[in-house]
Amino acid sequence: MKKLVKPVNSFEKVVDTLLPYSELIASDLPTQGKLLRVENEFAKLFLLQQGYVNIRRVDDGLIIATVFSPYIIGLSFYSGSDVYYSIELGPHCRLYQLPRINAFNAIKKHDLYREWMRIISYKMAFLYARDVSIFRPGAKEVVCSLLSRLITLPAEFHENTSVIKYIEQRCTLSRSCIQRVLSSLKRENYIEMVDGHLVKINSLPIHSYY
Repeated sequence: MKKLVKPVNSFEKVVDTLLPYSELIASDLPTQGKLLRVENEFAKLFLLQQGYVNIRRVDDGLIIATVFSPYIIGLSFYSGSDVYYSIELGPHCRLYQLPRINAFNAIKKHDLYREWMRIISYKMAFLYARDVSIFRPGAKEVVCSLLSRLITLPAEFHENTSVIKYIEQRCTLSRSCIQRVLSSLKRENYIEMVDGHLVKINSLPIHSYY
């Protein structure tokens, strides 16, 4: 299975087109940690123009995805699933919202069906690749997969993110279990960490697909 590649150009084109139809709900002022509860917002889409956000499952607080601008949030929210999410803002986000029907009308008006379908296909593939990467039979495989994902994220993010916290918030492994695996990986020279932050991956037996 090849590593998933985000269709950045499609996201940029669609987000730029939809912005005039949308409303700003989070500016680039300090926004770190602010939670937007969107349990009942199935009729809306959210446009991330700047920064990153964590998509958290409301029931257990697990981070399902960390997404970076440009991005469209809400396409996979479905009222019939009884699974609800909140959006946790990173620092200096610019987040907009608009009704789904307005977004669909704008896509039709500007003939962006191809870009729209690329985005939908990517999001479906992202969720599948995430599940394949995280639902592994052993703790070491899960940790390696998440480390592989972390190192590919923008440097400003992974250089300022605690490795243990990153992994703990995205899977069901205990903190002590994560610490044991990380200690083993460091001893075997698979990874290099400084002050709890991941600085380099030399090699890993398991890799992320997303």
